[in-house]
Amino acid sequence: MLNIPYGNTYIEYDEGNASVLTSGIDSLRSSGSGSDIVRRAMLRPIDSPRLCELARGKRNCVIIISDHTRPVPSRDIIPNMLQNGEKMAAYRFSGYWKDVGTLDSLWDANMDMLATGSGLDLLEKDWPIYGRPSSAPPAYLGKNAHVEHSVVARGCTVEGEAENSVLSERCTVEEGASVQYSLLMPGAVIRRGAQVSYAIIGENAVVEANARVGQPP
Repeated sequence: MLNIPYGNTYIEYDEGNASVLTSGIDSLRSSGSGSDIVRRAMLRPIDSPRLCELARGKRNCVIIISDHTRPVPSRDIIPNMLQNGEKMAAYRFSGYWKDVGTLDSLWDANMDMLATGSGLDLLEKDWPIYGRPSSAPPAYLGKNAHVEHSVVARGCTVEGEAENSVLSERCTVEEGASVQYSLLMPGAVIRRGAQVSYAIIGENAVVEANARVGQPP
């Protein structure tokens, strides 16, 4: 017996001897307009209190409704909030902001940490950046390591070359390996003789010896 989430409840389904289940979601059609759907969702949200309940007792509340990585019905959300008597004001943000919903923008954002004048300064005292680092020893640079214009996080072991790159926690660059203009996610390993350039290496991924990953744009 399967319990399939549906709205605020669950649908029980006896799959019997079936090995493959298919969905008929493509055949479903809404009973109202997009504005009607947004209004109903705001009045009866799924698995969440209403906005007015979340804001009750708080002096200020910021609601971010625009997300450039996917369509958001902002033109329906704001009128509904105004119609319900919510007090709203626009705020023009002038600091650093970047949408990282694509691989290109994720790479760009990490390169911004290295670029002068990008607006992102890791050492800015008036705008500290807080994270949740794991427990790890200091980074280790071998006697033949060459690191230039890069960010090397704690727990990293670098015995090869890293230039214009960001190395997240617990990364390894073995002797003879080269990392150029790249982002290494936590735990990534670059084996001896491998060359990585203009690339994003995933968490705990291993680039084997003498491999070539990425190329200049």
